Amino acid sequence: MELTRRALLRRGIEAGLALGLLGVLGHGLYALNRPYARGLLASAAELRGLLADGDAGIRVLDARPLLQYRRGHLPGAANVWDGDLNVWTDVPRRLAPAPQLAEVLGRAGVSRERPVVVYDGGEGVWAARLLWALRYLGHPDVRLLDGGLAAWRAAGGALTTEPPRVEPTTFEPRVRPELLVEFDELRAALEAEADVDVDADDKPAPLVPVDARTPREYAEGHLPGALPLPADALLRRDGRFRPAWLLKVEAERAGVPLDPARKAVVYSNTGLRAALAYVGLSLLGLDVALYDGGLAEWKARGAPLVRVRAAPAGAGVVEEHRSTCW
Repeated sequence: MELTRRALLRRGIEAGLALGLLGVLGHGLYALNRPYARGLLASAAELRGLLADGDAGIRVLDARPLLQYRRGHLPGAANVWDGDLNVWTDVPRRLAPAPQLAEVLGRAGVSRERPVVVYDGGEGVWAARLLWALRYLGHPDVRLLDGGLAAWRAAGGALTTEPPRVEPTTFEPRVRPELLVEFDELRAALEAEADVDVDADDKPAPLVPVDARTPREYAEGHLPGALPLPADALLRRDGRFRPAWLLKVEAERAGVPLDPARKAVVYSNTGLRAALAYVGLSLLGLDVALYDGGLAEWKARGAPLVRVRAAPAGAGVVEEHRSTCW
């Protein structure tokens, strides 16, 4: 039986709708499985495989306090605690000068030629801070163990109390200044943005401040123009980072522009939770820097703060961060 013109038209429309639906579903599946930016995370299974193969080319660094490290750590891991990275002078927890950091890393056997994997107990902030410091010093290949020690143990990884045999190295820093924003630069950028006529057709602000503290802390006082992105909202309950598509949802909810031409400047009170947000936004392939002085320096130097009556509705649901950081 020959098909009528109307039947042919109906079948053509049905086929078009089916192809369109497949396209939408395909795009949705891609979004749900969108990969992280490469070279930032290592899974527990991946690291276990490398260490089981006796891969001596990897330097593993434990970012926990020394006492916790001595109670049990990954085989071969050297300890580089947060206190080794900082100086406490005008403000708490400011990154130490590069020569001082080079000595610390050299004692831990770190060199530019060997890949590094950093981890903590699963809080994320300590390992993230160490990762950011290593990247700032120009290390070309440093990754964070996703989920930290908790993920390692959940994957059946062994611990040891045996001190590792570490051969000291000479670590040569190649500082990447684009990963660190200082007070004067940030304040000048925010003041310049405040002076721009909102009706003028100007380029978007080059620096976008992102507050990594809880919504309550954000409401009590934040940098002018800062966007609320709680660091803990980037993690799953087990301490691993959320899938890339959910990181994107959180960033968009906060208003963070997903534009590599814009630089997100993350901050917290003293740079710990900011380091976690640094990793989370870097996983999306964004250009990210860290304001190391944080709110502690901003307030100490009398810079203006913005307060709101209530926590912003789109700032996630996390009210209290789990770690003991500032």
